[in-house]
Amino acid sequence: MTDIFNANVQIYRQNQGIPLEVFGEDAKHGGTIIYCKHYNDDGTTSPEFTGFRARGTIANPQDAQVGDELLKIAAVGQSGGIPQQAGFIQFRASPGWGGGSPNDAPCEIEFAVSPDNSDVPDFAMIIRSDKTVDIEGSLRIRHNTMLWAKDSSGNPLGLMYMSPNNQTTLQLNSNELKISDAKVVTDASGKITGIRAVINDKNGTIPFNED
Repeated sequence: MTDIFNANVQIYRQNQGIPLEVFGEDAKHGGTIIYCKHYNDDGTTSPEFTGFRARGTIANPQDAQVGDELLKIAAVGQSGGIPQQAGFIQFRASPGWGGGSPNDAPCEIEFAVSPDNSDVPDFAMIIRSDKTVDIEGSLRIRHNTMLWAKDSSGNPLGLMYMSPNNQTTLQLNSNELKISDAKVVTDASGKITGIRAVINDKNGTIPFNED
């Protein structure tokens, strides 16, 4: 091991190529290749990995634009004898970025995974700058899970709890609605028209409104 004390190391790449590669075989510490440590007494800082993105050059940096990738962390594994991309987490400049303001940097975080028989990651979830979450596919909520719904002011609107026997309880304000054994209802064309379930211990159907 080589220790470097009281030094800042900078690696600059002007042309194509990978400026830094770290290899490990039978790494210690549970397979850890890169281990960041930080010592501080005020509790306000922590080991931090930062990705910085700008257009232009080092000598003349320009503002990033809407849609620019700010930071990407990719997972690649050997499959079929070649490296295959399995997924990534990516930070992207979202609409509203910049506009000449030094305090305007909205961002979205994208999560992508490769499906079976593919090495092309597809977006599974996107966290928007307005704190809404887009999910492609299904959201599975395991039992013993409690979710609160809140309005824009943080006031609770309702509570959903999934019990060990998959009994779902939905409570809205002072009224309680218990739903279990829910199944999607479709018409002859396959269009979803509602959900059939046991509602408050009675069989019932919750219709979907076209509006």
